Amino acid sequence: MKNIIPTIFFLVLFPLLSVGQWSEINRIHIENQKIIMVDSLEGYIGTTNGIYQTFDGWKTFKNILFDFHVRSFDISPDGSIACSGVDLTKKEMGYRVSNNYGKTWKKQSNPHRFLHGHQEIRFFGIDSILASEHVHQSSFSIDGGNTWNKEFLDSSFSTVSDLAIIDKSQFLLSVSTATYKDSKEKTFKSIDGGKTWAEKQQYDDFGVLDFEIISSTIYGVGAYGLITKSFDKGETWNTLPKINDYHLVKLDFIDDKYGFVAGGMSSLYPLYGVIYRTKDGGNSWDNVSPEGIKTTISGIDMLNENLGYAVDNDGIIYKTTNGGGPAKSDSVPKFGKDGKLWTGESGGNSNDSTNTKDTTINGLNAINENVDLEIFPNPTQDKVTIRIVSKEDNPKPIQLSLKDGLGKTVLEETMSSETKTINLSRYSKGVYYLQLNAEDWQTVRKVVKE
Repeated sequence: MKNIIPTIFFLVLFPLLSVGQWSEINRIHIENQKIIMVDSLEGYIGTTNGIYQTFDGWKTFKNILFDFHVRSFDISPDGSIACSGVDLTKKEMGYRVSNNYGKTWKKQSNPHRFLHGHQEIRFFGIDSILASEHVHQSSFSIDGGNTWNKEFLDSSFSTVSDLAIIDKSQFLLSVSTATYKDSKEKTFKSIDGGKTWAEKQQYDDFGVLDFEIISSTIYGVGAYGLITKSFDKGETWNTLPKINDYHLVKLDFIDDKYGFVAGGMSSLYPLYGVIYRTKDGGNSWDNVSPEGIKTTISGIDMLNENLGYAVDNDGIIYKTTNGGGPAKSDSVPKFGKDGKLWTGESGGNSNDSTNTKDTTINGLNAINENVDLEIFPNPTQDKVTIRIVSKEDNPKPIQLSLKDGLGKTVLEETMSSETKTINLSRYSKGVYYLQLNAEDWQTVRKVVKE
């Protein structure tokens, strides 16, 4: 039994709503990416501004790590917390580790010119931590985050989507490998503690976005309904039947047969969220999605076959006490920009401004009467330049973030001059979304990487 020191929690007045077999129990009004439940009452959610903690099953919660954009976090068997991401005050990457429920944090900063990488972090044991760092590097700590050692990965690696730890010497990485003209999504394995890596699987489209290890079985999920499975510690992989073309970003298995996958779409219309359940190791799946959900389920953690929690990209926290309930129709409702049911390219109604075919190419576009924006070349094979022409005196710095087609942030920087050039050569081909946030305006534009 853990010693819980009394503390003051934020109580959010959010009504308990029943949505099918899931109940909306609270809401954190920040974008979320992961939920971990220690038991039926104690839990943690990583967000774009800190880690939130509950000791009463999300009836109340508090932020225990301010001004830190959490890209990944994990909890050790003894309750220590480790996270990786961006220090929002100093605008630098790094790690944070707490051994006392978030009251104090050990800090490790990794200043890089570009704010990307640092996507995944995992405990393997009580004091040992493995984290993906910057493109070709990983970081290890064997003393609970007091000191860190860097390990070179592979010069072909460009983006790490997930990592999994089989044991203290065997690791898995899902990565993009990139050359000037081409990129591939692959799964690599190391059997020597991360010193060398061998390719085990290559995918035609997107690769694995989340691994789950249950005993001797490893599952992986990804975009376009990808579900893959290994029985031999990642040496060989079997691709299971797809769940339509849904974007799957998280999974959680109770045993090697009974589990859940979750995902959806939050950055490209139409929007939707899904949770599916299997009882036979992924051979068949039941739709147990919350009703009316309008964005990606970004985290799910089931404590047993019946009790579990999930969180969506808008911060709504869900709870089920019957494993998501009976199976529903396989038809998942989708929603347009107006929040109404999607009925085609125009969204929910004739006044909806949703446009899925917007491919704004080179040219100057007005953001408002004082600010014009130019993005070129677009499409691009490598570098793209953002130019902002402002009539305002002494314009303030602009926060820039780039998200992939699944809504995952791959790059964050500050724009403090009229032009900014970013290098996309190491990213996979596809559509990205450039978000610019100023003090008095914000906009999102599509960037195409060829």
